[in-house]
Amino acid sequence: MGLLSVSVRDFLPSVVRAFRSKYPQVTIHFRFENIGQLTNKLLSGEIDLAFTLSHGLHNLGGVTYKPLWTQPYSIILPHDHPLADQPNLSIAQLEHEPFVMLEREESPQGYDYVLSMCAKHGFSPRIVSQASRTDAVLMIVDAGIGVTVLSRHLLLYASPTLRFIDIQGEDHSIDVVASWKTANTNPAVPLFIQEIEAALEQTRANQA
Repeated sequence: MGLLSVSVRDFLPSVVRAFRSKYPQVTIHFRFENIGQLTNKLLSGEIDLAFTLSHGLHNLGGVTYKPLWTQPYSIILPHDHPLADQPNLSIAQLEHEPFVMLEREESPQGYDYVLSMCAKHGFSPRIVSQASRTDAVLMIVDAGIGVTVLSRHLLLYASPTLRFIDIQGEDHSIDVVASWKTANTNPAVPLFIQEIEAALEQTRANQA
């Protein structure tokens, strides 16, 4: 099982507990990876399930995925940035800002999505730094090197000196998903998906 740990930190432990109570004979191994690594290892069969973001999954043949919930994108700034106290910002307001990005090979669709957001407002981001891990991107932003645009779920483990600002007037969001190869023959996969569905149903009932 591969995962972006923070995206399912509050959800997955209870699902794993429920699954293990029913199927104690099944051994679960966890792999914590970046988005690009998760996709590659899912396609190669190194992992049976990937908990990741939905970027580009609809373009991958032979992959099935189940949306768990939706996360909005946020503009992420250091706390002392002149715009850090704003409740929301337009992407257009970042035209002259230096950008920090997750390297494209780690999340090609996510990288291109940020470029397209900027292009819609008539500019290309001035990228001054890139990193292979999202925690490194956040650290560079926290150091005052630049700004970034990433999923809001990262707020769960971001430094308290970072500011996550809503994007004004636009619906920029991404699904957190469970994904697996459609042709996967591991009999534990559909059983685990059943536990995911039960947990989601319980969550909806609790919110009703």
